[in-house]
Amino acid sequence: MTDQLQTVGPKSRPALLAARLPGLFGYFPDNCFVLCGTDQVTDEIIGMVSTELPADPTEWRWTVDESLQFLLSSTAAHDIQLNCVVGFICPDPAIPGYGAESRSTHQPLTTYLQEACLEQGVHLRDSLYVTRTLWWSALCTRPECCPTEGKPIPSGADADRGPGAPYPHRADVLADLAPATGPDATRFSDAIDRATVALHRKIHAEGNQGVVDDGLDLIASTVRSLMDPATRADMDDDLAAQLVLLLQYSDVRNRAMHYVKPEEVDAVRSLWRTLARFPVEPYDEYRATPLALYGLTAWAQGEHGVACIAIQTADGIEPDNRLVALLSRLIGVEPDFEPVRTSLLDHRAGCHAAA
Repeated sequence: MTDQLQTVGPKSRPALLAARLPGLFGYFPDNCFVLCGTDQVTDEIIGMVSTELPADPTEWRWTVDESLQFLLSSTAAHDIQLNCVVGFICPDPAIPGYGAESRSTHQPLTTYLQEACLEQGVHLRDSLYVTRTLWWSALCTRPECCPTEGKPIPSGADADRGPGAPYPHRADVLADLAPATGPDATRFSDAIDRATVALHRKIHAEGNQGVVDDGLDLIASTVRSLMDPATRADMDDDLAAQLVLLLQYSDVRNRAMHYVKPEEVDAVRSLWRTLARFPVEPYDEYRATPLALYGLTAWAQGEHGVACIAIQTADGIEPDNRLVALLSRLIGVEPDFEPVRTSLLDHRAGCHAAA
């Protein structure tokens, strides 16, 4: 569950909010249930909560109740008494009947939201069903106002960051980072099995510190190889599996954060994407660190929305991962990456000086 508690600019008129929804998060929240707190006098957005929309309808009431309670308690912690909310149901583009048909499937979410708001004494200003191109008010029953085929999302109202630069869609980013399937998944799992056996032998022979030291060297040499056109090549499975396991060591993953120089970020981002897609069940927990590192490099390249999606996904996989928690906090309070880059490169220089 992600939240943003500061007051932000857009007014809460439904059509305008439908258009500006991506701008509130930095991406379009496909397959999410979103709640925005609003001020009844000024119409300003006071706080936002987003959570993944469960595929199981029996979980919808709990999702709505928890989201509203989280928003109320979070705003109360900032001495804000919230008395009005707007709900957004943003379906998964891959579901059957995406749009007008799926709207009726998800109508119970609005019913649950009405009941939750009534119980909490909060006014429900509207509940909007928003696809990539259309929006509906789930509270409006007048066809002349809200036609069954939906209304086009207004263009030019922050829908894009600029000419030719649309906000990313959460579903597209997640699909790009999804773990491998089919024969590749079997191959990758076998490679991690082999790497795990080899790692245990190495720990027995050299101890964990020896593994960490070799891991730091292997990360550095891999980055150098990827940056050199003469040595750049598709990564073999055994190397990828070895790197995935080494990133489970905190010292290795902390040092991996240092590779954020502008000239190396392209190669490093490609590396983290490869490693994020490599672990499959039963090793899917190993995806968290490379996903978070991918988010870091996306942030370094100015793709804040992609970074947020990757880091949030990592947090959902391994919430106790300290690197993931650190990046979650950083990206939540510091939209500009340059101070973060400066700090990481200073740490990197210090590590080299101490070596």
